Amino acid sequence: MAENLNTTAKINSSDTNSGLKPDAFYSKALLTMLRQTVYKHRMFAEERDLPRNYGDTINFRRYTKLAPVATPLTEGVTPEGKLATGSSLKATIKQYGDVMYFTDLVEDEQLDNVKAEYTVELGYQAQESLDENAKKAMYNEASKSYAGGATSLASMTDDEAHRPTLDLFRKEALMMKTNNIKPNRKAGNRYAVLIGSAGMYDLLDDEKLERKYMLTGNTNQPIRDNMIVDIYDLHFVEVLNPLIQKGGASSDINVHTAFVIGQEAYAETKLEGRNVQIISKVLGSAGTSDPLNQRSSIGWKINGFAIKVLNPLAIVAVHFIPTNK
Repeated sequence: MAENLNTTAKINSSDTNSGLKPDAFYSKALLTMLRQTVYKHRMFAEERDLPRNYGDTINFRRYTKLAPVATPLTEGVTPEGKLATGSSLKATIKQYGDVMYFTDLVEDEQLDNVKAEYTVELGYQAQESLDENAKKAMYNEASKSYAGGATSLASMTDDEAHRPTLDLFRKEALMMKTNNIKPNRKAGNRYAVLIGSAGMYDLLDDEKLERKYMLTGNTNQPIRDNMIVDIYDLHFVEVLNPLIQKGGASSDINVHTAFVIGQEAYAETKLEGRNVQIISKVLGSAGTSDPLNQRSSIGWKINGFAIKVLNPLAIVAVHFIPTNK
């Protein structure tokens, strides 16, 4: 444990990036204000909490759509009828968390409240950690689509055909409609699109945005806001941490991924009443393991968390190569 302790030597060090000398305090506070604090991959998930004392697995049901009736009833004859059919999906919640240790001299010799600062930092880490796990789970089970007719990451090349366009996302929304997948309620009854800043940059130069949206609608709102929000039947949300993978035959091309999301596409499960907790242990709380009151700690933990794709047809991972990679 000792090698992981944050000591005054480490925190006050002037030759490392972790130095927190008094003259660097306000610079650190400014950097905290500028960092991303909202992570968005979980925002369109259905929320299904798992009751406590019911184990670590939750079951979801997806029922099969009933076929339309093509023939009229015969007088006095009861139809044969249909049986309910569907599939069962399981998600297992896991614990996540992290911890930081501090020596007693950190509290005694620092001008700024180091533990208070890092409590905020741990909160950021918790948000980002759950978001990254959500992004990975969404991608692993989502349907896949590739710009420009490509069929895999390896077949993506750095040419105009693989740039993101409004039509690329409209086609995915159209496919969802033909599969009877409704728009997402949380997206204002539109199909949600989670897309990175580089992808949004290209969409703002899309000719259809200018000719059919801004000119016809008599507005330059997207240009003034530097963001497309609602257009056609799509609701765009910009994310700062999109999934980026290597593509191309030589694996030297950055392929970005956006998610198109319909209704009941994926679910977030937490243990009921157990959200992220910040846990602090004071000097001496370890008993005889800390007999001289030299070590304290702060950390975060969530007792149970999982993301599960409920319908792969309702969430599509769209791959493209932006102009600015």
